[in-house]
Amino acid sequence: MARTGVPDEDFQAAASVFSEKELVDLTFAIGLMNTYNRLAISFRNTPEAARVAEA
Repeated sequence: MARTGVPDEDFQAAASVFSEKELVDLTFAIGLMNTYNRLAISFRNTPEAARVAEA
């Protein structure tokens, strides 16, 4: 997406379901989750569910 952007058809599909505010909120939520995931990977933090499954 960084190089090509979001295809117009995909944006229109999302816009038909979500309001403009909801699209903004969803975009921020996805970006924040991506940030948390990258931090967890960088710090070698294993998710709790995976630790429980290994025990």
